[in-house]
Amino acid sequence: MRSELAMEGLIEPIFTLSNRGGRRLINEGFIYSLKTVNKNGTTYWRCEDRKCPGSIKTLNCIIVTDSKTAHNHGPDFARAKNTLIRNDVKEKAQNHTGKAAALVNEIIRDISPLSRPISDKPANMKQLINRTK
Repeated sequence: MRSELAMEGLIEPIFTLSNRGGRRLINEGFIYSLKTVNKNGTTYWRCEDRKCPGSIKTLNCIIVTDSKTAHNHGPDFARAKNTLIRNDVKEKAQNHTGKAAALVNEIIRDISPLSRPISDKPANMKQLINRTK
């Protein structure tokens, strides 16, 4: 299972954007939102689940420490992977000039078979593409 996750890029920390443009960190199946950034480059992230005390600290994009208190929920690898797929769809949509359906077909072809069951439905991807353009 861990090797499959490594192949999917979910073990190493990934910096990405939220739907509204905020910074996010995905690490080991947990999604973190930006909390604060210090002048020395230390960045504090909190678990995206508001009821969870989990947090993480990075320094120059390298994880320094995990939280002193553990998450009160398990990792959600499917949600983390779907977040990455949606960000990829948005990025491709900004540079795509053709029809949304053609881009959806291209994206679905590129998604690995392991990720297909958790990705958005094609109709949802098409709607996301049309909103992004």
